[in-house]
Amino acid sequence: MLNQIVQEAEFRYVEAGKGQPIIILHGLMGGLSNFEGVLDYFPQKGYQVLVPELPVYS
Repeated sequence: MLNQIVQEAEFRYVEAGKGQPIIILHGLMGGLSNFEGVLDYFPQKGYQVLVPELPVYS
């Protein structure tokens, strides 16, 4: 995953692509690294993917 984590105030997220946004949330035992395939696939199809890091993991 070559995407950098964006920090805005107390929020951290990964963003990839341009277009219609898709917000993806990880589960209790998940993390940002679970979405490498999603962050590669959907931007190629014309979507912007946003994956926030939930507070438990910050």
